[in-house]
Amino acid sequence: MIRMALLFLALIMVAKGLSALEKFVRRRSQSEVVRQLQSSSLLVFKVTRTVVFALAAVEATLSGSWTETGFVTGFVALFFGMALRLSAIHALGPLWSYHVQAYRNHWRIEDGVYRYLRHPAYFGNIHIPGILLMVGAPVSSIVALIGVGLFYFVRSRAEEELLSQLKAT
Repeated sequence: MIRMALLFLALIMVAKGLSALEKFVRRRSQSEVVRQLQSSSLLVFKVTRTVVFALAAVEATLSGSWTETGFVTGFVALFFGMALRLSAIHALGPLWSYHVQAYRNHWRIEDGVYRYLRHPAYFGNIHIPGILLMVGAPVSSIVALIGVGLFYFVRSRAEEELLSQLKAT
């Protein structure tokens, strides 16, 4: 039981640490926002992530299914996902936000990593199932992959609506 609690705490700390990395990016002030899509999707995502991490802690503790292959695969997904996500946030610079919104004099980014992927910051969330694989929770990893994929599929459609109104740089 103590192992499960410590594992859950470690998973939450990793998620919080990764979120803190993203906050180093300079953002514009809220006063410059001219359009923002109202949604409770971020709250749903954070609650779902916490629940999945809790289930992963239970799974990893009870099943004992940790493998070296799972750890290496998860580490690669974690590294690749965070590198992709952080490079996308860096490419957006002051346009990046947790919210789907447009600023005054907003433009659409189509260079850097955005030349190859339409939503690289979203795709970079492959790090979440990667973390779960690393701790030995393959079932939770699959659940997280499906859940994160569905969440960002819906969110990207809303973002596409907003982006279609912007000119490319």
